Amino acid sequence: LLPAHSLAVFFAAEVKNRNGDVNFPYRQESSFLYLTGLNEPDAILLIAKDSIRIDGKFTREILFLKETDEKESLWHGKTLQPQAANREIGISYAISKEHFSPLIFDTLLQKDSHLTVFTYQAESVYYFEQPISARQREFQQELLEKDVRLENASDRLSELRAVKQPIEIDMILKATDVAVMAHKQAIKSCTPDMYEYELAALAEYVFKKEGGLFPAYSPIVAAGKNALTLHYDRNTKKIEDGELVLMDMSGEFQGYASDVTRTIPANGKFPHS
Repeated sequence: LLPAHSLAVFFAAEVKNRNGDVNFPYRQESSFLYLTGLNEPDAILLIAKDSIRIDGKFTREILFLKETDEKESLWHGKTLQPQAANREIGISYAISKEHFSPLIFDTLLQKDSHLTVFTYQAESVYYFEQPISARQREFQQELLEKDVRLENASDRLSELRAVKQPIEIDMILKATDVAVMAHKQAIKSCTPDMYEYELAALAEYVFKKEGGLFPAYSPIVAAGKNALTLHYDRNTKKIEDGELVLMDMSGEFQGYASDVTRTIPANGKFPHS
């Protein structure tokens, strides 16, 4: 889908700090995960229309990875290293991040002054831009200063991702099956005097037990009048006898999600109208 004399550059999601030296659980940017299968930060993917010669080899894709030292590995664990990238995720060529800027600015742009660079800028369903990473913003600014033509890769990625491959459909089905299991467990367990967050916790347990490490979205468990709030997610109310409980909660599996909502009676019997 790339035109002649172009390449595309994609940045992994940044780590989000919770407080102090504690970060939120890392969740990769969806399209970067789609393109690489890598759920780690500090990575950059380059895809070229034409082959690039590097270290005596020709490739059209390069994954730039952060090489970790022993101290960092002690704190955060080992990350994927360049020499293992082909074996682990099937990337054609991987190299240290230190080579990214020199390759782009000192080699590729010097060889082809008419090069167009595509980058991905995620947009929500409400059509406003999500914040891009600081490294991507810096990279784009460098390109603009050098009068490089910069294009948004969103439309091309959307075209690719709109058509699901068989393995992607399997992941969606898995996410759906796990969501059904979670809802059934919540339905069996729901009784008056429980709290909404207890049902949410039961669903999350099933998601994780079955390999879905992330919820597809923040779970909504809304009893009584709370169900009138469209995106209620406090989940703190005690469930009363005779109330209906709306449960909108689902899991994610390998980056693919399902979306399931059901409304049940807290005491097991729907009230008569």
